[in-house]
Amino acid sequence: MTYFLAKPAGWLFVSGVLLAGSASGFGLQEAYRAALDNDPQYRAARHEREAGLQAEPMARAGLLPSLSFNAGATRYNGDRTISSGGTPGTTERLDYTSRQNSLNLRMPIYSYEAISRYRQAESQMAYAESLFSVRGNELATRLASAYFDLQLAMYTEELAQAQVDAYQEQARLAARMLKGGEGTRTEVAESESLRDVAQAQLIEAHDQLDIARRNLQVITGLNPDAIQHLQQEFQPRLPQPATVTEWIDLAGANSPVLTVRRSAVEASKQEVSRNQAGHFPRLDFVAAYSRSNSDSINTINQEINTRSGGIQLTIPIFSGGYVNAATDQAMASLKKTEADLDNELNNVQIEVRRQFLATSNGLAKIDAYAKAVKSSEIALEGTRYGLKAGTRTNVDVLEAQRWVFSAKRDLEQARYTYLLASLKLKAAAAVLAEDDLSAIDKLIIQP
Repeated sequence: MTYFLAKPAGWLFVSGVLLAGSASGFGLQEAYRAALDNDPQYRAARHEREAGLQAEPMARAGLLPSLSFNAGATRYNGDRTISSGGTPGTTERLDYTSRQNSLNLRMPIYSYEAISRYRQAESQMAYAESLFSVRGNELATRLASAYFDLQLAMYTEELAQAQVDAYQEQARLAARMLKGGEGTRTEVAESESLRDVAQAQLIEAHDQLDIARRNLQVITGLNPDAIQHLQQEFQPRLPQPATVTEWIDLAGANSPVLTVRRSAVEASKQEVSRNQAGHFPRLDFVAAYSRSNSDSINTINQEINTRSGGIQLTIPIFSGGYVNAATDQAMASLKKTEADLDNELNNVQIEVRRQFLATSNGLAKIDAYAKAVKSSEIALEGTRYGLKAGTRTNVDVLEAQRWVFSAKRDLEQARYTYLLASLKLKAAAAVLAEDDLSAIDKLIIQP
């Protein structure tokens, strides 16, 4: 099983195998694979990770030798007068070019600042990797939310259209009953009023569907019209492990959000060490080779070659208090990141508990709403018989129809909420895998 969080770079294996707009439509798993390549937020996260991984080679450079070459040429034009013993001197015209070339080598032998910077870079790389895993989790849950939003929007539009048709029929029935002397104008007005409200709800359902289609298209790049329709009956399952404590333990050990915070704490510790290094000596090996021609007025037409090498010790003595201030600032930042870690741990535990309850209690909600749908349909049928028998009014039928539509939508909402919560629970515990999306496809897609 390949986890979203374990090997983020491995997610790219799906490139080039997408089947956008296939004849059979696409499910949640295929939508996720498409989102890996097309979602703008995830593409930005990929580049953010690539930038973060450069911290290590940049810091390593501070531990390696540096070589530089300097070259310069200066043109001189003037006069030189030489006199001695009070006698008038002789004047000499000067017109020459001075050239200097040097090759310089510096190799750190001991630099606590460079060592701390390298250790800090390792923490920054871990931070970048963990943050990318967080973005991968966010992509999976964000995609699932957009996917189920579209499914719910399509179902809501169907219900809204059916509601308009039903209320239209009831309005016609109320008009016929009034014409036959069996109804009232109040019933006609109420029927037309509910029909008009349902028409407005249908317009809103159209708008919500359009937004949901666009949202999924932006994330996946797929044609939302090719989405596979879901079956309205499936058997939800209890989350495994079966206790919230076990899920919290999984999250505490594996959550990439917590790993991000821990990496930030470690990087802050190294920042403190790096600033404290301002008090420490530095030892370097330095070597140089230089060649100069007419380097000064006394060496005209002379070429001088020099080679030098040795050990250079630098001992900081006083920097105006900068080192102390920078260290105090880094210590304050460290305490902040430690507090952020504690806060994030509490947030993760709350999120795990929230999604665990939404998943486990979602089964009871689905069962209750399914019973409410059946009860409301039976009540509607009985109300229609009562209308024919003269014991119920047209308004009673309209109210019964409204309860049927409301119960059906609540049931569908509860199903999608359960499915999304099950994914968010696994994401919070860092055990969400692509196989989980495939399992949902097998559970809810119509055969």
